[in-house]
Amino acid sequence: MKFRSLARRACALILICLLSVVASVTSPGKSIRLRNETITPDAASGQATASATPVSEPPTSKLFLIQFTQPVQPAWREQLRALGVELLRYVPEDAFVAKFDGAAPGQIRKLEFVSWVGPYRPDHKLQGELRAARPG
Repeated sequence: MKFRSLARRACALILICLLSVVASVTSPGKSIRLRNETITPDAASGQATASATPVSEPPTSKLFLIQFTQPVQPAWREQLRALGVELLRYVPEDAFVAKFDGAAPGQIRKLEFVSWVGPYRPDHKLQGELRAARPG
């Protein structure tokens, strides 16, 4: 009897592991969760697509959002710093607000560890309640 109980538990554990692996493989890409907006980088339209901004953009000095393929590594930070990118603030789901200082967004997009680069717009800085309260 003990063997059957143990076998059932082992089968249940294996089934749960397999289901979690399948769920992680079939789940959609990571979203970037800002205070007032959620950006879905793999969305089919709009600014959230990786191709929304041309790869041949000239170097610029402004704020961008960068999402990485996995949690950021120290070597990646150094590589980005050498290209003129400083990671300023973490945003959930492996993303950062980043300051570009003469960096080319298209060049950053091409890095193997970067999954998405997009503009950090002024309206991203305000919480929804404050944006709604602003006149005009």
